[in-house]
Amino acid sequence: MTKEDLGIEDGDGCTALMKALEYGRSELARYLYTRTPLKDLMPAEKDKKGAMLLTRAIYSKNLDLALDLLWSYPRLTYALDDHGESPFLALASMPHAFPRENQLGFLKQWIYDHCIHIDQSASSTYEIRLNINSYLGTTQSVPAKSIVSNLLGIEQLYDMKKIHSHSKELLSSMCEVIPTISQTLQLTSGGVYDAINRAVKNGIFEFVSETLSKDPRFLEKEDTNSRNILMLAVLYRHSKIFSHIHGLDKNKALTFYKDRNDDNVLHMAAIVEDSTRLDRSSGAALQMQRELQWFKEVEEIVSLNIKEGTNKDNLTPRQLFTKNHEDMMENGEKWMKDTASSCTVIAIPLICLTGVPAFIFVWIQFPILKDMFMSTLFPRILNRKMKP
Repeated sequence: MTKEDLGIEDGDGCTALMKALEYGRSELARYLYTRTPLKDLMPAEKDKKGAMLLTRAIYSKNLDLALDLLWSYPRLTYALDDHGESPFLALASMPHAFPRENQLGFLKQWIYDHCIHIDQSASSTYEIRLNINSYLGTTQSVPAKSIVSNLLGIEQLYDMKKIHSHSKELLSSMCEVIPTISQTLQLTSGGVYDAINRAVKNGIFEFVSETLSKDPRFLEKEDTNSRNILMLAVLYRHSKIFSHIHGLDKNKALTFYKDRNDDNVLHMAAIVEDSTRLDRSSGAALQMQRELQWFKEVEEIVSLNIKEGTNKDNLTPRQLFTKNHEDMMENGEKWMKDTASSCTVIAIPLICLTGVPAFIFVWIQFPILKDMFMSTLFPRILNRKMKP
């Protein structure tokens, strides 16, 4: 393939390199990348082609290749590709490219932290291009993986940590460009504002903290529903991001914002959307318990007028919480009854020996059931008795 062939575009304006990245053909993409002169990767008169290449490199997790291109052309951070998306926005859409809490078990986390080391020596564009060439030369000569490596997943952990390391470098390089953007129009049209909102939604703590450290202007920016990033962190149940943003909001100004429906930040803790992060595998009772705990945690940081404020439907945050969690509450009650019955059957021999009533046994041994009863079922019983 000649250099002229590398520049041929299809009907969508994509080169062979872009298509290789788009279809996840990483080895082919690396080969084509090393054969393409750097000056030909990004035409001087247009940023679009460079953005197309960079966003595809990010989505295909070829982040070292993305780094190489970005270091040569930093302005591509906010350039738009053929889908109207900037590389900065693309990186905010990749939560799996960043470390996540409780992602690994104890053993794998220990191996990840102490046994796997990523070479950070490639500090220049030239060295990265050499590393890509080196990678191509060694992929065919890798010996058979050992049984121990397969059992412990060391190869996968290495690849994971390498992606995490490169994503951190890529984010840092992009954030260096953002303070130089003085015009609000560029921040908006370049998808920079949208990127931090998406990062909050996806729970990418590193993205949020790094961006805010470079430019505090993002704290007060709102999404299309007039929700600031503190409200989004509450809505999507990301406690670490929530705590970080609240710590930066010294005057608690962000807690007084309202969205288009007049919902405040505490209303966000009462809303359950399809994209709201819930642990669906834990059962309705535990979900309900976590939702109550989250609501109380947010409630602690807001003033009384926020707690009692109403939205356009004339609902306070507590009223909205009750309305939106009715199904979860009913499922939780059913789960508690079924679990209590099962525990009673299992505990019959012990109860007969000790004379402790089943109710007391369950009350003592299963504090979650007790908490759920006191917070959900007990208030309903009282309300029913008070009705004429």
